Amino acid sequence: MNAKPNSYDVTPYPRHAFPQTHPDTLATVATLFGMSPAPIEKCRVLEIGCGSGGNLMPMAEQLPESTFAGIDSSSRAIHDARAILDHVDLKNCRFEQLDVMNLEPGFGEFDYIICHGVFSWVPTVVQHRILDSCKRHLAPHGVAYVSYNTYPGWHLRGLIRDVMVYHAARYDEPAVRLRQAKALLEFLAQSVPTKNNAYGINLKREIELMQKKDDNYLLHDYLEEYNLPIYFHDFAARLRQNGLQYLGESHISSMWVENFRTDVAKTLRGLTKDLIQCEQYMDFVRNRLFRQTLICHDYAKLQRTIQTDRIRQLHVTGHLEPVRPDADLFSSAPVEYKSQPGRKITLGHPITKQGLQILKDRWPANINYADLLAEAKQRLPAVNAFAAASAASSPAGTTDAADETLALDLIAGHLGDFIGFSVRPSAFAHLPGPHPRTGNLTRYEAAHNLPITNLRHENVPINKVDRLVLEHLDGRDHAALVEAVLAAVAEGKLTLSTNGQPIAAGEQQRRFVTEIVNQTLARLAACGVVAGNG
Repeated sequence: MNAKPNSYDVTPYPRHAFPQTHPDTLATVATLFGMSPAPIEKCRVLEIGCGSGGNLMPMAEQLPESTFAGIDSSSRAIHDARAILDHVDLKNCRFEQLDVMNLEPGFGEFDYIICHGVFSWVPTVVQHRILDSCKRHLAPHGVAYVSYNTYPGWHLRGLIRDVMVYHAARYDEPAVRLRQAKALLEFLAQSVPTKNNAYGINLKREIELMQKKDDNYLLHDYLEEYNLPIYFHDFAARLRQNGLQYLGESHISSMWVENFRTDVAKTLRGLTKDLIQCEQYMDFVRNRLFRQTLICHDYAKLQRTIQTDRIRQLHVTGHLEPVRPDADLFSSAPVEYKSQPGRKITLGHPITKQGLQILKDRWPANINYADLLAEAKQRLPAVNAFAAASAASSPAGTTDAADETLALDLIAGHLGDFIGFSVRPSAFAHLPGPHPRTGNLTRYEAAHNLPITNLRHENVPINKVDRLVLEHLDGRDHAALVEAVLAAVAEGKLTLSTNGQPIAAGEQQRRFVTEIVNQTLARLAACGVVAGNG
């Protein structure tokens, strides 16, 4: 009897980078909770279920002195990953076709283990092996990332999956299965009333969500043989059974009770003092669907109250601006700030307000905390003079008030999802230099119409001109980039027009292309794609 083909060989999962899985994210959360994780500049990383390397390879290029290993049971995914490796010359990265059930102890020890989009889509026995592998292969101060679907949110979504799986089971071709499943859902949504009917409302909402998703995502997330959500408290129990413990979430703000409405937060605080129970109650309130959990060995000593000395080890980023353009940034008057997603926070101390202005000016690049504090003080002569006088009369090593205030406010901002922390400085150029460049992998991705990953490990939407410019960002100057684009136009690879009319070759075309190149470089730098010191 022939073995059932691997569904990811038949329909590969699209290449993606997931910033929440980056060692920088894992190390930052670990640092905040009192661990001393391995420096990410020289670390060892394993990804279980690596696909074609879209998540792991950008990490390897960003951290050339670290080592990266990816395993996947799909022969097609590993073949595609190795093919790209051959072209981009990443010596610190390797890929193996290997099922996690066959992962032997001798495979190695790793400082960071990533398992994204796998745990819920495999049988229970494999889930236990994933956690066992984390225990066996994780370094003493290591951190692992595991994502999974959760109840209670998946109770309702599971109903939709059951409908799709039942109808699609009679079809063999993946594309047909998906098309038929979606068609049945649309039929039900039109047939089932939504007024005072939770079933109809849920059907309509799910269809609206699916219309925004890639078909490959829907095929693997909804129509795979296995999709086994779990309650968080059950997942935490499994960790304990495997000698592991809950460290936190990759998005640490989801752990902060104060992000709920005041009365809800008060009730949650009164229900329990136990962290696991509190996280479970928050899932009940949110009807949570998905978690991205960080774990570590059960013997690791954690500090659940974030100390300000931890912030002083990190780099800070943020993009907050005052709601009122005439806000006073030099007094203690409260100022309301808005973030990019449109959320608001009120802060009052001038040292913090100056710090936020510096972060906004630097965005999207980060700044070392010590440098942020020093620059903020320089903008406030009165605060700086007071701090200097206090330091002169205080015991050595004493933290001044401005330092402590800024650190505490940044912690509150981070827990509220307004401020970002990182263990490493930004690797990209805030502005394009005279010889802008990017890595071999990015240029390969641009040339082969693959998703582009920036130096913040984010997927960046780009257009045809962006790709053309990226292909040539190898350190050549702006004039040479203009010549490359002009050559592409001459070869018919790119058509230029203004007001619907093509631009003929000549000086007008050169001026037009020069302006396009300058605008494109500025945009790519703002997106974090251009390497630093370009």
